[in-house]
Amino acid sequence: MIRLQRPSMAVNDPRVRAKNGSVRRFVMGRTGDIDQNLGRRQIIQQVALAARAEGQKLKNLVLSCHGNAGYLQMAEGFDSRHLGMFLDWRGVVEKLWLPDSVVAKGGAGHQFVSTLARLAQCWVLAPTEIQCDYTLTFARDTLPSFEGLVLCYDPTGKVSWSHRYPSTWFYAPGASSGACHPNP
Repeated sequence: MIRLQRPSMAVNDPRVRAKNGSVRRFVMGRTGDIDQNLGRRQIIQQVALAARAEGQKLKNLVLSCHGNAGYLQMAEGFDSRHLGMFLDWRGVVEKLWLPDSVVAKGGAGHQFVSTLARLAQCWVLAPTEIQCDYTLTFARDTLPSFEGLVLCYDPTGKVSWSHRYPSTWFYAPGASSGACHPNP
């Protein structure tokens, strides 16, 4: 488990679901469960307002959503065309965590996350591999350990460190019982 320092906020997209259909969610000092049709600008503004209410800056922001290389499926979705919106988080978010997506995978993913970190002027932690933890609700201010390679981008957009976490699951696309299975 990773324990996050306060003040922190989680924004949970309802499409992050376990096999049984339950929504996977993170709980922080401020927690938002959003509608999947919520506008991009609304999410950006809600986070900025929450940060200012917490004394001008969130130590940690967790965006729980699916995604692909260079794309976050948060509400309407964010791709490279929407990165300019993250300028509104400059100075109000210290560290952004993307625990449920493969947004940093490949060249497009690296470019997207690097630009996001630079525009928001914050640290961004993003995995490059499928995350397969089936826990639904986590203890307040915690995240699970990551699966596989995780990259940490600094506020200039450079990868400041990377770490390969052990994989306790393996991904089997097209499997009838779901995509993630425990490693033997």
